[in-house]
Amino acid sequence: MPTQAITVEAQVPVTYGRACTEGDHKVAGVPGRGAPVMMRYLNPGGGVLGRVLPTGNATDQIETPFGEVAVSLVDVTHPYAFVHANDLDLQIEDVSPVELNTDSWLLRRLEDIRAACAVRAGIVDSPDAAADHSALVPRLIVVQEPTSVMLAKEPDARAPDIAADLGAVSGR
Repeated sequence: MPTQAITVEAQVPVTYGRACTEGDHKVAGVPGRGAPVMMRYLNPGGGVLGRVLPTGNATDQIETPFGEVAVSLVDVTHPYAFVHANDLDLQIEDVSPVELNTDSWLLRRLEDIRAACAVRAGIVDSPDAAADHSALVPRLIVVQEPTSVMLAKEPDARAPDIAADLGAVSGR
């Protein structure tokens, strides 16, 4: 797997030579407030697989044991595979992270999609090899258009500010 250097610039507020932790900065979905840390990825594209779109396509149709699924393979700071929640018959706001992580049928299906994406991106030769040789590449992200329920959970957000709700699926 080719890799390229990714340059990250961090702007960290400092007082008396130490990083500040106090502040008014709020990150949606994270409890409390603190000092802002600005991260700038100066050349994030293709850092692991060599291209922003590793397959050259914005969307790919991949074959899984459950049928064909549309995915977007993107390598920006890390390889990700985006899949729409509708293609999984899933409504993100209807289930908690605990429920998602204990649904063995869904987890199997997500891993099958991730494994097929690893093959399509040229990371492994077969889906069977993905779990052992590429357990975290690509990471799978489930996306869905925001709903009024989702927007109500983030009172500071406005509908035009949110293009999709994301549900990241961790590896093992």
